[in-house]
Amino acid sequence: MSIEASCLKCGASYRVKDEHAGKKFRCKKCQGAISVPLLEADPWDTDPWEDGSFDDGGEEETYQEAPRPRRVTPGPSRTKQKSKKRRSRDGDTMPVPVWIAIGCIGILMLLNVIGLVAQAMDQNIAGASGSFLRLMVEIGVVIGLVKRSSVSRWTAIILSGIMTVLFGCCGAGILAMSETVAQEGNIPPGFVMFIALIVLGQILIEVPIIVCLLLPAAEEWCNE
Repeated sequence: MSIEASCLKCGASYRVKDEHAGKKFRCKKCQGAISVPLLEADPWDTDPWEDGSFDDGGEEETYQEAPRPRRVTPGPSRTKQKSKKRRSRDGDTMPVPVWIAIGCIGILMLLNVIGLVAQAMDQNIAGASGSFLRLMVEIGVVIGLVKRSSVSRWTAIILSGIMTVLFGCCGAGILAMSETVAQEGNIPPGFVMFIALIVLGQILIEVPIIVCLLLPAAEEWCNE
């Protein structure tokens, strides 16, 4: 039979013969004192690992270290891993409303370039400067939307809202004056309708920008 004894210093466990009950020996790992329980004997014995007293043949006593419990750290569940991958994949794809808003802003940029060239050729410095400033703001907004800037999103919303109100007022004024202008004959009626269509087209471009950027998908994209 064998007796199990544990080191109080490092916790290592050993099995020794029952004839060594009540004796003490030193731990092979930390050299701490280990007391063999149960039987009373000489309170301190020589180091059995040096004189081989654990074996009549003079060889070292074989021992078996008690296995220590292995701590297992639980990994993330498959559900969390899938949701994380799905969130990462969805977060890297620009939502459709943002694409639509950028496309509408691109149309406005093209119109501003045309207006800038026409006003520069007409030597209208004030008008060309306004078109150039608007073009720079639109370029900055597009870059900000691509980089998920919340400031750029609100800039586009506010700017498009202001332009929608202005063009709406202009359109209403033109339609109200169209009958008077046609009666006086100073301006051809077709020209008035052409201006009204331009105003309506501008509004139809500005409104989708506001609607698309107010959608939750655009808000989530620009807040990440």
